[in-house]
Amino acid sequence: MWRFIYRFYLFLCLTQGSHLRYQLKVYLAHAQSHIIHAKPVMTSCCVLVRTHVYSKNVSICPLLQRRLRSSPIAPVPNNAGGFCVLGSCHCRHIVQGAEFKCHEKIDMVILLDSSGSVSEEVFGKTKKFARDLVKLFDISKEKTNVAILTYSQYVRVLRRFDDEVSIESVLRAIDRARYEASFSRLDSALENVRYKIFKKEQGARSSSKGVKKVLVDVTDGFSSLGVEFTKKLAGSLKRTGLELFSVGTSDLQYKSEIEVLVSKPSKSHELFRDLRKSYFKKDEIEQFARDICKKE
Repeated sequence: MWRFIYRFYLFLCLTQGSHLRYQLKVYLAHAQSHIIHAKPVMTSCCVLVRTHVYSKNVSICPLLQRRLRSSPIAPVPNNAGGFCVLGSCHCRHIVQGAEFKCHEKIDMVILLDSSGSVSEEVFGKTKKFARDLVKLFDISKEKTNVAILTYSQYVRVLRRFDDEVSIESVLRAIDRARYEASFSRLDSALENVRYKIFKKEQGARSSSKGVKKVLVDVTDGFSSLGVEFTKKLAGSLKRTGLELFSVGTSDLQYKSEIEVLVSKPSKSHELFRDLRKSYFKKDEIEQFARDICKKE
């Protein structure tokens, strides 16, 4: 089947010219319910085919690889969970999963722990996590807006809700985050969130209906004033309607403190990974974004 499709693409390329556009749905006989949607774009000598597999079942990739090995083109692994193949005339097939994007109305604050209990290397990875997370949201005035804060001995407000609303603005704010390696004044950060960030005059949509209020704390859980202060402040935030999420960044983290920083059910409001050893998997970040995006 793949050999036939491949030759069909080349035939159209040679006979129909560079402006032909068409769509083709291919149903694989041995990939039950796995649908490939191919949209070839013709050029003067080549067919560029962008193909999306609408399935989370990764077993389809080996299946496609086996089929492609019997065709004139050879598979090459890529980082998207699928594979790319190159053939004559520089034709390229790209197989990858459809990326999730949240389009809900959310005011989200992201807190990044830059204290001494978090190494500089791990702090860099928490910034990467924040970047990867916000890219899964529709950043706009009508949908999701994001405020960014870091905390150590002092709290740094890198972005407020009334700043320019764009994904570029959010990413620039994350890039400005600096490692401080001092005390962990999580208490001051939580007070800032309640009394300064989530205010209408600061751009928060506090009185708007249908806007979800979210706090994401990325931390190892070792605050300077201890778990009781954290529990008290987190409780006051929950009572104002904030939904709390927590990202633990180390195996040495103080889990009892992180657990008070999440709303219920805790399983869907927390994420753990020892960033000294490895980074989050793509599907972990996507699932975390889905949990944030979920309607109450």
